Amino acid sequence: MQGVQKVGAGLLINGPVYIDNRGQIEIGDHVELRSSWHRPISISVVDTQAHLQIEDGVFINWGVSIGVAREVIIGALTLIADDCIIYDTDWHSMDGLDRNITPAPTTIGRGVWLCARTVVLKGVTIGDNSVVAANSVVTSSIPSNVLAAGAPARVIRAIERKRYVGGV
Repeated sequence: MQGVQKVGAGLLINGPVYIDNRGQIEIGDHVELRSSWHRPISISVVDTQAHLQIEDGVFINWGVSIGVAREVIIGALTLIADDCIIYDTDWHSMDGLDRNITPAPTTIGRGVWLCARTVVLKGVTIGDNSVVAANSVVTSSIPSNVLAAGAPARVIRAIERKRYVGGV
């Protein structure tokens, strides 16, 4: 895969994936990127020191946009539904004039399910096995094994989801 430093075995790509990489991208084993011409996957790693890690068994659906200025980690066996957005930066100030914004690492745990049109913002950690409901905006960290929803997302309840239990 052009523009990616490390690609594991069994990568499956359906449809276009647009990559603008100035840093480091690592993709684990058995990752699936399902895209389409009308809703491609877009990955931008915008700084030479920036790092995107997609661990083993991750599924990313069409229309997903991942923007990395420092670090984004997507844990093993995570499911990312269509039209999700994952950023580790604000890109610019509220007035759009200041583009010297400090990024903050964003981490999505193992076995997470980001439902359709979820937005994950900078500095957030989503714990293992959690589910974030459709159309949610994650502005602060979410613990493991919970259902979160809303804008901003908040914990709704604990769940017994065991997609990731310590091994891939």
